[in-house]
Amino acid sequence: MTTATKKKIPTHDIFDVQDRPDGDAFWNKVGAAFENRDHSHSVLLYQPGLKDPKSLQLRVIDRERFRAAAVRRASTT
Repeated sequence: MTTATKKKIPTHDIFDVQDRPDGDAFWNKVGAAFENRDHSHSVLLYQPGLKDPKSLQLRVIDRERFRAAAVRRASTT
């Protein structure tokens, strides 16, 4: 199997944890996450009633980019 065709293996499982009246929690798997080459994560959510899983991206917040944008906005006002 080449790198281009290598199937990704999830790095995380995603669960919906529901409390029960008896005090035990019910853990229902609702998705999985995969680490990308840039260390962000792709998240797949399996939602009942949807034909295909929902795909989301989880990224680290780039606080320096937000600071620079705020400085630019402040300098134009």
